[in-house]
Amino acid sequence: MRRIPAVLAVLFCALLLCCCSGNVPLKASYTSSSYTLSLEGDKVVSDTDWVVNLNKPKDRDFVILNITDIQLSTTEYILNFDHIRDMVTSLVEKTKPDLITYLGDMSYGHWCSDLGICSFIDSLGIPWAPVFGNHDMEDSGMAPDTLAQVFRSFRNCVFRDGPNLLAVDPSYNVEDKGNYVVNIVDVKDDAFKVVKSLVFFNSGTEGATDLQMQWYQDCMDSVCSYGGSDPVSSAVFMHIPIYEYRTAILAACKSRYVTPAESYDPSSWNPGYEGSFGVWYEGIGYKSGKPGFADLLKAKGNDLLVCGHNHTNSFCVNYEGMTYLYALKTGPGCYYEEGMEGGTEIRVSASGSFDVTHWYFYDGQGCFDRPQDFI
Repeated sequence: MRRIPAVLAVLFCALLLCCCSGNVPLKASYTSSSYTLSLEGDKVVSDTDWVVNLNKPKDRDFVILNITDIQLSTTEYILNFDHIRDMVTSLVEKTKPDLITYLGDMSYGHWCSDLGICSFIDSLGIPWAPVFGNHDMEDSGMAPDTLAQVFRSFRNCVFRDGPNLLAVDPSYNVEDKGNYVVNIVDVKDDAFKVVKSLVFFNSGTEGATDLQMQWYQDCMDSVCSYGGSDPVSSAVFMHIPIYEYRTAILAACKSRYVTPAESYDPSSWNPGYEGSFGVWYEGIGYKSGKPGFADLLKAKGNDLLVCGHNHTNSFCVNYEGMTYLYALKTGPGCYYEEGMEGGTEIRVSASGSFDVTHWYFYDGQGCFDRPQDFI
């Protein structure tokens, strides 16, 4: 919590800037971009600010712990912070992650919750990569520009603003900052290769845009030559799901009326989807509803899409070569399903393949990779 005074200074300055700026309509624009990578010592560096590179540990998988939608109001923060702290601490102890990803809705529009949660995550001493959720964009407690500055002020946070005005939220006339790349790199002697490229989207309040998809394609064109003898695959992280989540779950799901425990039974799924797990308890919360984004992602090597937003969905389905994953909600904020709190582990191998595990947290019991009967 020692970082809070410094962050409050950032917050104050940012608020002054916001008050002095006019409400000038913003317009998204993008032409093209590319980046190059090089090796300096045992670290891979990029020639652009919005690309971060993290070394894969030798002789083991790279472990990502995803948390999402903590989404606490001020009152909920006061009442539930100890529960959140215990949950995330238990998840970290269980998974021992190399990176924590956070898929948005840091709070429910309350700046004290934003600062408290950010400070706690940073205190874990692990690199962490957040994206904005729709509630983070709504400026009901902290302006998005201010939250971006807060993210950047924390030592272990790898958040980057991304290309200028790549996306603008149409509802609130603010720039959708936070479109950036984290490459998992394998360094050996005087050479390196990119194992997997993690691409983070600010999906705003409406979902991903055509310009963001153009940027994604440029990102993958830039990184494709760094895979050694293997093609470089990507995983995309965003808050709001794309349209094809609905297509995927309709193809896979035999019944929406299964418990989280029953979802691990292969007989709960249609033929060809027996490896799926997780539940579909609410609608797929896309707004723009543009079909075709999945094809653009797959064409450039994306094989994993991770989102949050819908708190009582947790399904993981491989459909037509891409895994559609709803990350497990972290904590009881706003609304949740009893027994469905925790986080999601993604283990990335040296070849870029991955395994997904939901970790379910129970007070006083810890984390389990299957739903339990403690409740």
